[in-house]
Amino acid sequence: MTLITILKKIIAYIFPPYEAWIAKKYIEDEKNVKSNQENAEKISDTFFKKISSKTCSGSYLSQVDILEESEIHRKEILESKASTLLGILGVVIAIISFVITNIEENWKITFSLSEIISNDILLYPNLIIWSFILAIFHLVLSIWYSLKVISVAEFYITTPDLIKNCISNYPKNFYEKLSSEKLKNIQLNQPKLRIKSNWLYVSQTLFRRGIIFLGIGTIILLFYRLLV
Repeated sequence: MTLITILKKIIAYIFPPYEAWIAKKYIEDEKNVKSNQENAEKISDTFFKKISSKTCSGSYLSQVDILEESEIHRKEILESKASTLLGILGVVIAIISFVITNIEENWKITFSLSEIISNDILLYPNLIIWSFILAIFHLVLSIWYSLKVISVAEFYITTPDLIKNCISNYPKNFYEKLSSEKLKNIQLNQPKLRIKSNWLYVSQTLFRRGIIFLGIGTIILLFYRLLV
């Protein structure tokens, strides 16, 4: 493992959006997009030729419908989880707003580590403030990526025009052609689903870290109130 690879892994661990950005950049690379489109066409053509030759069982057609439904359900699950996370984040932000009101006006942030360590009066306020700043930073980013998950994206689905074209051009093999087109759409949708999945992972990771920082800040604040 090279030093650059190690550094990338460290950066991705510290800042999860970096990994999602790298993955999105790779998925949307022109070469990979073209390769996916070619694979989709190849899968569709191969399936249509095979199923039309009657050497395959007709149950394959129903399997394609099941696969299409499962992919639609997968997309709905990703968006549902992101929506649920947004609801929880609203409550968390309300809690943060309440906690911030308990921060005293005379507290100040200092970047001098030696000054903080040597002065207990500065130590606790700085720990509290930085914990809340990090919590807010992670939670705001989590909201942003949750919104990206539920944002409208171009997905290939079975449309009336597709059905009409299959009926017009393949009247004797309508179901076979429609199923092959569904398979193509499923393959074309894979990159978009992977991107959404990565965004959801980032959102959940940032949310967990935000909650941890929020908990740390709240605990230190309680101890500070008891000690002062």
